[in-house]
Amino acid sequence: MTKKDYELIAKTIKTSKNFKDTEKMTKEDILRDLTASLCFKLQEDNPRFNADKFIKACGYIDHNPYIGDDDELSDLAPEGSQ
Repeated sequence: MTKKDYELIAKTIKTSKNFKDTEKMTKEDILRDLTASLCFKLQEDNPRFNADKFIKACGYIDHNPYIGDDDELSDLAPEGSQ
């Protein structure tokens, strides 16, 4: 990994701290939202990034909980990132 990769991850985590209604979210919800944010940023950085593989590697083995048949990863973009 390069410095750029670490900076991207750190920035994503930092901005994820601004999720709305975190007091109403479970730890699992927060982790899922952080995973979705990371997927979006990593795919934005590298169009060949495989979100499904990443999400499975994060422990969501059965399926990608963020992308349905009609959804796009870009729909999960953190606010203000598009």
